[in-house]
Amino acid sequence: MPLILPEAPGEHVAAMTRTRRALPGADLPWDSVLAGRRSVREFSAVRPAREDLVRALERAHESQRGQWPVERHGQAGLEVLLAVYRVTGMKPGLYAGPDVMLGSPPWLSELPGRYADAPVLALVCGRFAGIDGEAYGGLLVRAGALGYALWLAARRIGLEGSAFGRTSGEVTKAAAPGSRHLFTIAMGYAP
Repeated sequence: MPLILPEAPGEHVAAMTRTRRALPGADLPWDSVLAGRRSVREFSAVRPAREDLVRALERAHESQRGQWPVERHGQAGLEVLLAVYRVTGMKPGLYAGPDVMLGSPPWLSELPGRYADAPVLALVCGRFAGIDGEAYGGLLVRAGALGYALWLAARRIGLEGSAFGRTSGEVTKAAAPGSRHLFTIAMGYAP
């Protein structure tokens, strides 16, 4: 338990509230997750655990399935590539999900300068091959919903993040055939 000094208790309580993190395996309450969301673009040196990243991804995909049932809306053709830099339990590199390492392409080191120097960048990609104009808009909405769900799921377990709309041609080439990189969620602990 942090020490609250008597000469400035309000400052210490406010600091603890700003840096509140979930205990391993625990979740922050939803009111805290929603009320405290902000775009964090600088991150702590503390490494998130692979298990937390897996949990956030699972919850984001679960949210996607709940909002967009496949039986009604079909497969979205979305994928999340992970540019991992500092995650406990994972080697640095590019991953298709948390388990399949695609390698360490030379351009991977350039992404933190384009987005944020975060422990992990979630690269949301969508498959555009064979879709028309109406389906294109729907794909973008679904991709946005997946990215936002990932950001909130990360916040729920104590991580922070921010969204970046700038796309990367290199990420598009690394994605599944016919897919394009749409946007990025930077994730890690706030400083």
